[in-house]
Amino acid sequence: MVLDGAAEKVIANEVEIVEALAITNGVELAVDNRWEKAILETDSLIVFSETKKKDFERRWKLKPILKRFDILKDQLHKFLIQRIRKDANKAADKSLVFILNKDGLPTPSVA
Repeated sequence: MVLDGAAEKVIANEVEIVEALAITNGVELAVDNRWEKAILETDSLIVFSETKKKDFERRWKLKPILKRFDILKDQLHKFLIQRIRKDANKAADKSLVFILNKDGLPTPSVA
């Protein structure tokens, strides 16, 4: 069940940086809403794997973002991050675009 979400314009030269920012913002959303439990899903194998590593083992470009991620997730009583397959996420994206288009809201194009 999705309870909330956010959108933000980000300029980055690597998709992993954007995905790391997205999961960090997701955890921040849970903390700001004072949710005790949160499940976060990502389709990025790289970022998912990096969240499981110790700080000194992480890719240097992701370290500062994931450091903030760690601080935020530690504020939650129960937290789970799980990786979903890209094809499962693609189906969800297409469904969401269909729903938003039907409601007359602007949506990104889906190939």
